[in-house]
Amino acid sequence: MLCASVLHFQLKEIPQEFFVDIVSKTNFLTITLQSFFSNLEGSSSVDKALLKKGLQFKENVTKTFKWDFDVEPEDFAPTIVDI
Repeated sequence: MLCASVLHFQLKEIPQEFFVDIVSKTNFLTITLQSFFSNLEGSSSVDKALLKKGLQFKENVTKTFKWDFDVEPEDFAPTIVDI
């Protein structure tokens, strides 16, 4: 739980455009947080306090940076192959 709190306060100090990759409009942090939130919400054995903190952190990051963590990343989408 400490990790989410530390990240929360660290991200408050960073300008919104700091993490943006001009070419791809994605960055290492959005990819990592997408995976973290997916694992957090998809696990039935996660500690309730951690889940609560994690969801609050997700809401804050979404509001601050306008990142959408509920959309499936393109890397995870099915690939259609024409034969």
